[in-house]
Amino acid sequence: MIRLVSERGTPVRIDEGKSVREVRKTMKKKWSARFGVFAVFAMLATMLVVVPAAADPVDTGADIGGDGLNPEIVCKWELPDRDGNWNNGMQYSDDDAPNNDAGFPCHGEDPNMQYEQGWEVIQVKANAEDEPTEQWIELWSAVRGSTSVSAVDSVFWKIYHPDESLKIQVHGEHSDRSPQELGASFNQGTGEWNVSQGSMWYAASNQTGQIHPTTISSQQGIIARAVQNDLWLYEGAFGLSKHQPCGLYRVDNYATYLGFTTMTTNNINVLCFVQLEADFDSVNWESVTPGSTDWVYGDLIFDEGGQSPWPTVKNTGSGAMTLGIEFTPMYWEDEVEPTTKKITEFDGAFGINPDFLEYRDPIVAGQEAHFGREYYQVLCANEVGKLDLSIHPPVGLPGGHYSGDLFLYGHHTPNGEEYRSPCLNEHGIWDPPHVRFSQS
Repeated sequence: MIRLVSERGTPVRIDEGKSVREVRKTMKKKWSARFGVFAVFAMLATMLVVVPAAADPVDTGADIGGDGLNPEIVCKWELPDRDGNWNNGMQYSDDDAPNNDAGFPCHGEDPNMQYEQGWEVIQVKANAEDEPTEQWIELWSAVRGSTSVSAVDSVFWKIYHPDESLKIQVHGEHSDRSPQELGASFNQGTGEWNVSQGSMWYAASNQTGQIHPTTISSQQGIIARAVQNDLWLYEGAFGLSKHQPCGLYRVDNYATYLGFTTMTTNNINVLCFVQLEADFDSVNWESVTPGSTDWVYGDLIFDEGGQSPWPTVKNTGSGAMTLGIEFTPMYWEDEVEPTTKKITEFDGAFGINPDFLEYRDPIVAGQEAHFGREYYQVLCANEVGKLDLSIHPPVGLPGGHYSGDLFLYGHHTPNGEEYRSPCLNEHGIWDPPHVRFSQS
């Protein structure tokens, strides 16, 4: 049995053996008998009137295969934990100024990376003594498979120290947080997306300058594409210790599918810093004799209790630190208006080796004495130094109790053209457990 459809859309049954011409003659007789010739023409005229005019055709196109099965990394960015405490999770605080204007490597309404390989995107510092935790850095990547959004087998990052040694490889997870949960909200009036201060999106754009605001918020931007499931967000994280070297860390981002791999790279600038700690909260020369010198000697054992009678200082930062000290005058406490009865002359010695201390004599009250940046006077990461202090009470000073203050200053001495730091960290070198070059 053959089934055709009439011009009115009504199925017509044709018995096998009849020709199409015979069928049409049969249909014509039926229409003529039912409506007459005028009625048929009128009906056809009506049908012609209600047919709408066709719009101009819209071209369509598609490429099959293209560049293969390599996934597309649309954009990638890194974000430091603002409060430095990973115990309470990631904090996208908006209290700080941007770490660095990276020039929007993900730029424009069409969110594609437009920076050269090796671009520096953020600056970050480790936490002193890695407290309360190591400094954590979140890794983000917006990825789309070439055949479909899900045509991605894995996303991962490799992070390298400045000396090109591998620090860590981080596996990326398809984020279970929606763009809205990350701080995006749709603006019905503009048709675009707003981002809230303190959110991940705000940190990636306004704070660190890694994604142009338009690239995030436009109707063709990353948020819109993520909401429409046109791309997926992947995330990971790694910890940065203050023992790690300073300098440019290379971050390679990979996306793979069936053996096809896409990779893009940029740099994170890990800044060196110093943090001075002391294991003493007072200096007591006890009974001293006017006209003579008395000493309080330090040692190389750092007392965590902070009340050691033998002064020791420590650098809990990552860069090279030198020491400066400043005394205030020590006044006789029994004098109502202290003017003349005071001690204003001191001296000191400092170094990481008792055989190579550097002396400063005299040290006049109110003036900072700096112990320089020679090999034995620089504290590298986690190193301690011995501090010896002396007092010179003048002849004829009346008996009584004298008191004043001592200030300690930690100065950063970065490696550069004019100064070669002895600290490996300052040169971007990772060679645990060593922290400094051997003296040559």
